[in-house]
Amino acid sequence: MLSGQETGPDYQISVNASNTEVWEADSAFTLKSDSSQNAVLSTKITELYQFGDNPLEGTEVIEITGTDRYGDTITPVPVELDLTNYTTLSHLLDEIEDAFDGNVKATLENGKIVVTDSACGTSSLSVTLTYNAKGSAATLTLPAMAFSTEGGSTSESLSSLASTSFIQTQDAQYSKIKVDGYPSATAVSEVQTMSVVSGNPSSGHYHLTYRGETTGEIAFDAPPTGTGSIQEALEALSNVNAGDITVAGGGKGLDSGDVTFTFSDTLGDVSMILIDDSALGGDPDVTVVETTKGVDTWIRRNSNSIADALTGVTLNLHDVTEADDPIEITLTRNISGVRSKVQDMVSAYNELMTFLREKTEYDDQAKKMGILSTHLAVSLIKTQIRNPFDGVVTGFSSDDNFTQASDIGITVDGHGMLEFDASEFNDAMSEDFMTALELIGVTATGHSDSAVIEFYAANDKYTTAGTYDVEVVVEEIEGSNFITDAKIKLSSESTWRDATIDNVNSLIIGDSTFDDSGTGPLYPENGLQLYVDVSTTGTFTATVRVKRGFAGTIEDMLTEMLDSGGRLDISEDINDANIERMGNRIEDEEDRLEDVEERLIAKFTRLEKILASLAQQFDAVSAIMSVV
Repeated sequence: MLSGQETGPDYQISVNASNTEVWEADSAFTLKSDSSQNAVLSTKITELYQFGDNPLEGTEVIEITGTDRYGDTITPVPVELDLTNYTTLSHLLDEIEDAFDGNVKATLENGKIVVTDSACGTSSLSVTLTYNAKGSAATLTLPAMAFSTEGGSTSESLSSLASTSFIQTQDAQYSKIKVDGYPSATAVSEVQTMSVVSGNPSSGHYHLTYRGETTGEIAFDAPPTGTGSIQEALEALSNVNAGDITVAGGGKGLDSGDVTFTFSDTLGDVSMILIDDSALGGDPDVTVVETTKGVDTWIRRNSNSIADALTGVTLNLHDVTEADDPIEITLTRNISGVRSKVQDMVSAYNELMTFLREKTEYDDQAKKMGILSTHLAVSLIKTQIRNPFDGVVTGFSSDDNFTQASDIGITVDGHGMLEFDASEFNDAMSEDFMTALELIGVTATGHSDSAVIEFYAANDKYTTAGTYDVEVVVEEIEGSNFITDAKIKLSSESTWRDATIDNVNSLIIGDSTFDDSGTGPLYPENGLQLYVDVSTTGTFTATVRVKRGFAGTIEDMLTEMLDSGGRLDISEDINDANIERMGNRIEDEEDRLEDVEERLIAKFTRLEKILASLAQQFDAVSAIMSVV
């Protein structure tokens, strides 16, 4: 019995008569937070141990180069994956598969990238991954790719394992859904075109490969349809049904013009057909290119559990339904779960404040100050940790329904303790659930008041939350529009700073310069990226707000205080220095006292000698006086 570990046609079981080429990375991606843990598909590039300490500046790319199973170079050269703070390893694997037009399968196995050819047999497949910083200070160490299994060596005759010899077989299929009518009902048939780039195919034969299966010999002068035709060869493949591919053009033979492959509009975007022209006479160069990309009318997934169609919602499909009789799904918000977490935060805050008060304030019973009353860093924690709950939360404005913690039932009493009104919190969550959530925990999200300059991304570690003024100039140069000038500043600042311009992606990027230590951003807009619509020219301005919820602000504050090199660490160093200095003073004082002791002992020793001498003299005088 053969059974698959994964579902869907991408993971269908096939038995090959010879090895399939496999390329594998020489090392695994691991996590920056724990380099002993392998990365997974959802791991962001910036979370990798292989990613350096400097943040992305918006110019960096991963370049993918290589050759397909027939030795043809993949195009363009190189294929580039733009890196952002949200790029994951899953995006990299998808880009690898797209670079090879769907004729390889890229997977992540125990943190290692594995690229497998779609067809068995001899293969000239090659894969190279290169990081190009393009002037950025950010670094990324990519593994070297090398083949781990060479395709082509026949290990066993498998003719007895034809599908007819199995008791039961199951076709591998996708699950297909629409959400509120998406994707649209208009399907587009993919068209691929086979052309002779050079040479004259005057004899011999060629082979076509589609979705991992390769045709038999197709004569150089085979017609598009009919007996001995190209279409007949394709439909002989087990993964091609009649009507899936319509072949046209070419007249009689490759040298009679282009041949087009039109795919059924139900197939959507399909893998590229590959051609092996090595057995053709006349030394021709024959290529197949995509001239029309197919568009499917369904969301297709390998699994019946779909987690990426609706944000935060997992759909588990249990049965087939009719397209004209959709199922309505009612989603409810877990207000009680959020309320419970907020209550836990309030309780933890109050426990901390109670502890700090005990250790820093006057004790009426003991009649003395707390042991940490003179500790500056602890006093700062006690006074500053309440700041996120006082006043407007950073990045929020009157445009938002809620702007401060008290709007959702969290207030600070006269003793600096938090009070939580569950009823007011429930009302706020019912009124505007998303804004209430943002007020609590949003990180580095933004909003722009301009339709031309739009918020694109921000770095949750380096971008300072707040309100920014932005000015951009778009000009026409040689018939195309380009961003020619861009500047940015916090609204509270008077000095503008130039932003980095990325005309390839129509982005402007905040100054990503770091301080001399290389750990802290020099300017608040570090990591801020804004998209510019360059369809019109002129000078455009925008007010951009970067939000940071009060829970995130508290986390940042505690991290800054508790991390190595933070305030408590520095305060501890100061205390250690004071202790060392006091120890040195004590040692010096002990040395001085020892010297004083030695001097006094010497003095008393001399005094005793004098007294003894005087006593002897007194005795002598007394003796003389008694004789007289």
